[in-house]
Amino acid sequence: MKKSKIILVSILSMIIFVATFSSCEKANLEEGKSEKSLKLEKKITNYGIADFNTRATNQNLEVLIQNSNDREDEKINSYLYYLMHSLKELTNYTKFNELILESAKQNYFQTANLITVVNNNKEIGNIINEKLKDNTSNLDKKVESLQEIEEKLTYNNGRTIEKYTPVIYVPNLKNCDPTKNPLFAISVAVNSDSDESIEENIIAYYYDENQNLHKTLLSESDIIKIKNPIFIIDNGAINLHKPSIINTEISNTEISNTQKTSTYSFHSHEYRINHRYENSGKSEFCITAGIVLGPSDGRYILKKNGKLKEWKEIASVDKNDIGKDLAHREQFCDRNKDDRYVFFNTFERDWYSSSKSLGQGGGNNGYVYLYGNMKYKSNWYSFDPENLTTWVNMNHIYWSWAQWYKNSKSEFRIWRCN
Repeated sequence: MKKSKIILVSILSMIIFVATFSSCEKANLEEGKSEKSLKLEKKITNYGIADFNTRATNQNLEVLIQNSNDREDEKINSYLYYLMHSLKELTNYTKFNELILESAKQNYFQTANLITVVNNNKEIGNIINEKLKDNTSNLDKKVESLQEIEEKLTYNNGRTIEKYTPVIYVPNLKNCDPTKNPLFAISVAVNSDSDESIEENIIAYYYDENQNLHKTLLSESDIIKIKNPIFIIDNGAINLHKPSIINTEISNTEISNTQKTSTYSFHSHEYRINHRYENSGKSEFCITAGIVLGPSDGRYILKKNGKLKEWKEIASVDKNDIGKDLAHREQFCDRNKDDRYVFFNTFERDWYSSSKSLGQGGGNNGYVYLYGNMKYKSNWYSFDPENLTTWVNMNHIYWSWAQWYKNSKSEFRIWRCN
């Protein structure tokens, strides 16, 4: 009898311990804190993902962030990974989400600078730092504060050191519902070598109303459908200049030029890329271009199906085609043969990365500013963004019919087509 009582007491004690531990663990998860009081107050109530079929994946993000071919990239990925885990529970709170969305709205490139956000909201900064200190990941790039991440968020491209700042990029900022629970991710693609259908997909995470964490594959085409805010933690560029404009209206300068000469169509055709930036899958070989018409009058000139575009894809290049001569006709622009100060750059585009500079071209007492969604500023093919001085000689192409632009990274040819 005595022994039975002891066993019963032990069982009851164990039940009480487990219940207590479980409730504490659940409370910490729900509150997004350790022991300190969290004053973010209102939690979101509008959970759920409508108009989007989530897609399961067995790929492991801790594996995907590793890059034996580029340890600098692996370092950046590790810091972004730590940062995502330190703020993931904050996405359950209205205040945090509102701060990120409002900050992104103030930025043309739809990014929220996390350093600025936490400097204005110390409590959020403290929560992120606490989570970073408590991180138990097996990765070896340990950091203990957001400020430490900012200091170490550098990329050595072999020639220069690129300096970045931690940001949250919101690709669907213009059409998202700020009351809904966000999806969050880092700017790292899945491995698509064995499955082209998931090319350029990332792994996104989200909480449900019961605080259960889920993950799904996410593609660029998905962001049009999803009303939940999409928060992508990324290494953001510092002090980007406001970009040039897309404008179908003809300025006085253009009217004057049009009266002098006719407009001709120019296209690109032959190309080759000799360098591969992607860790897996194909290389998205893209182009951006603009013209300087005068002071404060730089604008984009690329055309796709008759419409002006900031950028467009030339081709998706298989890894086995790196270094090979390839061809694909793509409309470049419709311009006068005497136009000057037309600038372009080609680059490796990653939709899930925030904008990086592709250089500024100067002439006519003004500038045109080129950008692209890239993991790093050095992911260019045609011209070093730090020295974008070569402008397209439309007159030369008009009379000689074509011109090559070559360097160690790529070869690219522009033709006159009429």
